[in-house]
Amino acid sequence: MLRIGLLSDTHHFLDNAIFSHFESCDEIWHAGDFGTLELAHQLAGFRPLRGVYGNIDGQDIRSSYPEKLRWQSEGVRVQMTKGSPIEADLVLMATGRRPNLEGLGLSELGVDDSSFLKVDERMRLSRPGLYAIGDVNGLSLLDSTACSQASVAINSILGREGRFNPTWIPRCIHSEPSIAAVGFTEEEAKARAAEHQVISHNILLMSDLERSVVDPEPTFLKIIVETRSRHLLGCLAVGDHASVIVNIATIAMQSKLTVDQLLEMPLIQLSASEALMTILRKVG
Repeated sequence: MLRIGLLSDTHHFLDNAIFSHFESCDEIWHAGDFGTLELAHQLAGFRPLRGVYGNIDGQDIRSSYPEKLRWQSEGVRVQMTKGSPIEADLVLMATGRRPNLEGLGLSELGVDDSSFLKVDERMRLSRPGLYAIGDVNGLSLLDSTACSQASVAINSILGREGRFNPTWIPRCIHSEPSIAAVGFTEEEAKARAAEHQVISHNILLMSDLERSVVDPEPTFLKIIVETRSRHLLGCLAVGDHASVIVNIATIAMQSKLTVDQLLEMPLIQLSASEALMTILRKVG
């Protein structure tokens, strides 16, 4: 896997510590505002350099580096550009979240509402008969988490068995491309000490979108499979259909389907599911 050192806005100054930090990198990508051409030469002499010019850069840098740069790296399309200045009357900065609990009178019922509400694995508050699901309990600020917690709370109220386990809740960052995951990370799987396989793969995916036939979608996948049971322990996907791929993996994990059972299933082609099938075929 290519190791990349990312830089931007060096503005004439380059700390020597950069070279020790980037010692294990294969390439350096600079997103603009070098400051001087000499600084760019320093970086290019240390590692292969890709870069674009920024707002402060002079004609010497602009003649050596473009305003925009597009290329493919290990099957992933990359675009680098230094944006133009934007004038604004107001800048909104999100520095964190806190639960909206004002006016509910929870403190009068003996419930600590000074921060996120503390619940047990059945979504119960310290006050009998009260439950809290979603962002207000701070366990995981995701819509998929809130839906799962709602199901657990309803089952608890009805006297049915149900406990919340965040490990098997899918999570997604709706960026471009999307990043989605479910289950254990590679580090968490190692901590469990159970024997497992970690397989990663870059694929040019042809999905149900017509354009993907001529312009396949770069998609990165990583799966973790328990060696003995051949159950999926984790799945990470990066690409336009990451959420769809991870949802399929979530169903497989919750249903305790093995890799072999998944591979036996007939699925519609072309579709995003083929990305998951492709990497499952690589399991030994």
